Amino acid sequence: MKTILIAFSTNFLIAVSKFAGFLLTRSASMLSESMHSLADCANQVLLLIGHFRSSKKGDNKFNFGHGKEEFLRSFLVAIILFTLGSVFSIYEGIKHIIHPEKLEHLPVVLVILLVGIGLESYSLFHAVKEANEEKPKKQTFIKYIKKTSNASNIVVLIEDSAAITGLLGSFIFILLAYFVDPIFDGIGAIFTGLILGFLSVFLAIELGNLIKGESLSAKDTYLIKTLILKEKLVENINGIYSTIIGNDKYLIIVSVDPFNSDSGYDIEDISIKIKNLVKEKYPESTVFVDFSKYETIKI
Repeated sequence: MKTILIAFSTNFLIAVSKFAGFLLTRSASMLSESMHSLADCANQVLLLIGHFRSSKKGDNKFNFGHGKEEFLRSFLVAIILFTLGSVFSIYEGIKHIIHPEKLEHLPVVLVILLVGIGLESYSLFHAVKEANEEKPKKQTFIKYIKKTSNASNIVVLIEDSAAITGLLGSFIFILLAYFVDPIFDGIGAIFTGLILGFLSVFLAIELGNLIKGESLSAKDTYLIKTLILKEKLVENINGIYSTIIGNDKYLIIVSVDPFNSDSGYDIEDISIKIKNLVKEKYPESTVFVDFSKYETIKI
């Protein structure tokens, strides 16, 4: 939650400064950047709501809790990022290409952009720090984003990366608009819009997998199978079935065949041991052990 609060604070300060810059210069790039930051502020509010609601315990209507609430709110963030950020920026860019306006107060604009880059970098630093605490040292950030179920941190990482790229682009295009041709101001706004559009689509796809109930990876599934077989608790594992139900929380069903000599008491003991083995790796997960044969899957 700390990462979300830092992102909200920095985006609010950046949005105010960018909009002040737009009022001074009437720059399309500054307006698109200010709308981008306002959209980010709205996004952080949604993430906070999702974070708190996802921690609610299960009830009669939602037996396995409200963990997916965080995924849903994050998905809405991707939609907002696209509509309020990408589409608006491209629209403003096209408008200013057709009707270019001369920029004024260049030093003020450049200072605002540099302050924005500094604040966004500070927010990104904390998001990267949180990611480094979660992921293996050798894992790349792209693999982390694709593998992690920490939806809030995925959003902040992508938002801040997009913001810094957009700000750097705006800095360059505003200089070109001032010294070369005002039309570059509109091109800069389109550049920002395209970045936001690409990243929002990427974000929506990754979050969509979490909402649908993505299963454990084949590697993680095989690891669970290996741990159980190593203990020689059962004769055979028919299948391991899983679906995500929250941040690092899975519903896991392990279908096994007990040894013929196992009694009812043995089966109860085996079930407890298998659950404990799985929960060592996924402590927040719900685990069921089934002794009837599911359709076998290859793992």
